[in-house]
Amino acid sequence: MKLAGGLILGMTLLITACDNLNLKVVTDSDIEKQIDLLTQHGPWLCEGIVGEGDEKMQFNSAQIWTKAGVDVAASYMQASFQNKMFIMRTSEMGLMKIERANQINQYPQVFELKGIDFTDEVKARLPFISREDQKIVEELLATRRSNFDEDSRAEFENPTSWELRNLSETSLTFSNEQATINCQHGEVSTLFNQTGLVAK
Repeated sequence: MKLAGGLILGMTLLITACDNLNLKVVTDSDIEKQIDLLTQHGPWLCEGIVGEGDEKMQFNSAQIWTKAGVDVAASYMQASFQNKMFIMRTSEMGLMKIERANQINQYPQVFELKGIDFTDEVKARLPFISREDQKIVEELLATRRSNFDEDSRAEFENPTSWELRNLSETSLTFSNEQATINCQHGEVSTLFNQTGLVAK
């Protein structure tokens, strides 16, 4: 119950934050229809590739969206990012505003680093490398953690823009220059089994 209360409070604060961001309301009926499609049919399960070059990571997330206005939704997300060396688990609360049809801006409000660790493959190799190499690998892990803090703060100053494609009651695709993310509505049992979240 404490967790549920925290999520409800968090969503309430996000909806209130719309005023603080001075988001201009768009009244286009097509935009409100898109907000309704994003928020009225349950949670989303999403996956894709994010980043470029050596920074590419497999992305998986569960996202819950709540309508906060005709062109704004409050969002809660649990996500994992994984490459050959690391797996990072995070959560995020934010506001998503449709600036024009099929174009949405992401205004994050809270980031949480829930955990970062080596992949199972890397863990299996650690006992067989030298102590010096182990220190180098551990320093890489510490750097990744520090980068999360810096990157999150940068996103507060520079909202991410996404193109919405294939939006329907059952699916959607987010894309920009650095990522393409495909989403499907998830069954409540699937959502709980994968993330521990319970949602309408």
